Parts: sequence; structure tokens; C-alpha cells
Amino acid sequence: GYQPQIPKLDMDWGRGSPAKNIPSDYFSTFFQRNYNLNEGKYEIRVSGNDGVKVYINDNLVLDKWDNKGNGEWRETIALTKGIHRVTVMHYEGIKGIANLSFNIKPFKAKEYIYQDYDITLDDFADKQLTKSPQTDKYKKSPGWIHKDNLTFGSISTINGNGVRLRSDPNDSSAESIKYTVNFGTKVDILERGVQGFVSGGNSEWYRIRYKNNESLYVHSNLVNENADVANIRPRITGESVNLRSEPSLSSDANIEYTVKRNTRLDFIKNVQGTSVGGSTLWYEVMYKGKKLYVHSSLASFSTNYYAEANTNHSYGLTSKSPLNIIGNSGDWYKIDLSTTWRSPTKADLLKEIDPSKQDELQFLVLSESTGISSNQLNTLLKDKGNLAGKGKAYIKAGKKHGVNEIYLIAHSLLETGSGTNKESKLATGVEVGKDSDGVPQLVTKSNKKSLRDIKTVFNVYGIGAFDRCPLACGAREAYDRGWFTVEEAIIGGGNFVSNEYFDNGQTTLYSMRWNPANPGHHQYATDIGWARKQILRMKKLYSQLDNPPMKFNIVRFKD
Repeated sequence: GYQPQIPKLDMDWGRGSPAKNIPSDYFSTFFQRNYNLNEGKYEIRVSGNDGVKVYINDNLVLDKWDNKGNGEWRETIALTKGIHRVTVMHYEGIKGIANLSFNIKPFKAKEYIYQDYDITLDDFADKQLTKSPQTDKYKKSPGWIHKDNLTFGSISTINGNGVRLRSDPNDSSAESIKYTVNFGTKVDILERGVQGFVSGGNSEWYRIRYKNNESLYVHSNLVNENADVANIRPRITGESVNLRSEPSLSSDANIEYTVKRNTRLDFIKNVQGTSVGGSTLWYEVMYKGKKLYVHSSLASFSTNYYAEANTNHSYGLTSKSPLNIIGNSGDWYKIDLSTTWRSPTKADLLKEIDPSKQDELQFLVLSESTGISSNQLNTLLKDKGNLAGKGKAYIKAGKKHGVNEIYLIAHSLLETGSGTNKESKLATGVEVGKDSDGVPQLVTKSNKKSLRDIKTVFNVYGIGAFDRCPLACGAREAYDRGWFTVEEAIIGGGNFVSNEYFDNGQTTLYSMRWNPANPGHHQYATDIGWARKQILRMKKLYSQLDNPPMKFNIVRFKD
């Protein structure tokens, strides 16, 4: 037979054979080596296609001789100090690919290393706060805005949630429901005293205008006719901005005032004027009792909103208008806002970045394959929607790109909602095609005929799915990267994580999110709870495995 000397047992013959005089199918191999080992526990990792047996000192320690196709296995054994003869037997019994690998190393269930950084935790937090981190801790909480930033009025609004706007006030069937709206929805009352079916002892309905439809009806009990609302006063965004007597740049003679950044104006209406930067939109405003004009590029309808009246903690900017007023305290007005993502306090941030307060899984080194089998992964992926049964793809991603498979599964479950009733379209597949300029576009009913090279794409890690355009941007990213199957998305996404973060030294969830080596730069996600949310799934997945090896890189800041 063929008797090569090799430094390590890691063979991939593909559809070929070990040597010219050996057939590509129905062959066997026999490898033997002596290892000089210290006393202790050792882990052997074996993979092969097809059957494999491993002996140590003539004792059978792994028997997978009946295996057909690819297989991966791990065993932990105790060995005494001295020379140990390892024998690995393998056969390729059916047509197809053939491979075999074997490795033995000291078993360490958990290994800890520590990385020190020359920055205090407090200074680290201050740097992170300059990068506009976000939290969902305060979602649905009201915000407070000072009166100087608002103008006031009243409108008619819906005063409940799940309110049905109907085409016929006398028809209580589902067929008459045209819209279902929630508290605070603005409507225009066109006619009062319309008689319809009785609700709450009252038969009066209103004919209303909503979304330019003037043939809608809502019960009078469900409308607040004098809802206090506020609109944001536009603020100047340039350093020194001219307010003019007409919407034109034709002459400096029409300049009435030059105002500083953040000066507030009273908005009257939109008008057309001289084009600036390709836009002819100007704002007609009141300032110091005069009707004046400013170009739309130099003013913004946005203002800070705060956690409480007279507080320094700004949740961020809002440009929502009109705003529903639900209370006031002196010169501060309490506004009903449904914004999910807000700016955190420093205390909020410290809870998420203090290493001593984090689960150790945030510091698990993710730049290594776990070595677990696809069958084990498929157990974890059971009932996980489009990801179910894709264990082999995660194994391939882990081995090919050097990424922890458990992390990849946890990340994809978080991003896609797979296995839930909220599974993302990026997980189940969306169509993308190229427009006339060759730019990928999300396919819709209106543009499908104008697009070419339409393909269904998948994106299981949310890569490129920015907050401003999660579906469209995530789908375009998948198209550009060629993720036309779920498997391609799983494997290709592993490459992205490895190239973008692991190659930058960010090999843990903590370092991917916070990058302590260069705080505030090259960080994954804006959510301050991103790393914590990832480990909730990882912890559950790891709990289903039998004592897997884990290495941790713990961050330490200076005192």
C-alpha cells in the first residue's frame, strides 16, 4: 500500500484518492503515531467520510465504523504520563467525497485570559457617549419639551386604540371597516350628527376626512375634538444665516436679519423660491414680528426631548409633528411619543460596559470553531423556521471562517426571529433585481417589470440592514454578496464577521460592541444592550451541550 509520512492527520481527498494506485472509492487508510503526553484529561476531535475507528494503546475509544457520509465527533479521555500509541482506521465505502482528520489536545472546559487597557471605566463611558448610543429601556415613555421650541393649537384626534373607521355608519360588519387607527391619529371632522348604529348608548357618528378619503365615519365617542397639540418651531442649523424679505438670493438688499445657529422661528408655510443645492423649497416664517424667508436647507423641524421637565438627560431629537400634549409643568410640556430608541444616561451605559457586571459569555472568544457536530446544532435549530436543519451550513461557516457556531446561531435567531410568528422577510427570502443603472432594488408590484436579474435573497445576520432601511438595505447587501440560498447567507455572513471584526482583534461580543482598543470606533450596533441580548440565546444554546470547551478574554480597565 501507500505509506506517507505526514506532520498531522488532516486529509481531504475530495472525490479523489490518497495515491494514483488507489481507487477513488472503496479504499481504506491506516494511520499510527506515538504521542508523549503528561498525565491528565485529553480531548480527541475526529471527522471523516465514511467510517472511522480510533484506538489508543490498542483500546477502542471511538467507533464510527458504520458511518456513511460526513461525520464529526469528540471524546474526552484520561491518560497517564508517558508514550501512547494512537491508531486511526478509516474507509471510504461509497461513491462521493472522502476525508479524515484527527487531533488530540489537553482538555480545558474553561480557559481565562485577561486584557488590560490604559483607560478608566468612567473615561471609557464618556467616549462611548459621544457616539450616540441607543437604548430601548425608555420606549413608549413620554418626553418633555420646553415651550420655546413649540407652537400650540388644537385638532381632532382619535381617543382610543384599535378604532375602526367605516364606510357606512349603519353597517357593523367587517366589510365596512376601511382603516383601524390608534390613539392620537389626526382626523378632520366634515359633518356632525350623522345617525348610525348605537354604541355606548349613543347613535351619533361623524363623517371625517382621513388620508384624503372624505367618505369615512367614526363614532362620536371615539373622537377628541379639542386635542391640545404642538408643532416644532424650525431652528436655524447654520452658523450665520440670512433671513430675507423674499425667497430669493438675487440681492443682499432683501436681507433683514442674520441669525445664529439654533435660533427658533415661527413657521407659516412652505413656498417656492430660488434654487439652492438643487432645491427650491423655502420656509415662510415669522421673526420679530416680520414675515421673512429662509431656505429649507438652513432650518430643521427638530428639537431635543427630555426624560423629565428641567432635566439634562435628552432622549435625543424628534421631528414628529403634530405632537400630542398630555400634560405640562411650568414652561415644560409633556408629549406623547412612541419612539423606541432613545439616548441612554451615563448610568444606563455603565451598567452595560462595566466588565464586572457582565455575564462571562460576553467575553467568550468567538474566533474558533466549537468542534460540535451538525447533529447537535440541528437539535438546537429544531422548529427555528427557515434555519431548521441548517446545522451543516453553520459547521461549514465555523470551520471555513474560524467563527463560533453557537454565536452564529444566536446572532441569526436574534436578527431574524426565526421560529417565531415574527420571522423576518430577510430570513424567509425577498426578491431583488437590478434597475436600469444596475443598482439592486427591492422588488415591488410597481417596479417588478422594470427590473432585471431578479433573484430571491436571504440575510440571516441582518448585515447591512440599517435602522433607516432594514429590509431594503439588508436585501441589497445580500444581493451584492450573492446570498441566494439560506446556506449561502449563513456561510457568507460568517465570513463578514470574521473579516470585519475578528481580523480587527474584536473576537468577543464585548469587543465587537464596545471596541475597548479604540473606543467609539468600528463598533457593531448602536444598541447598548446588543451584547447582553446576544448572550441570552447563547446561554440557552450552550446549556444544551455537554461541557463544551470555552476560552474567555476578560477586559480590565485601569483604576
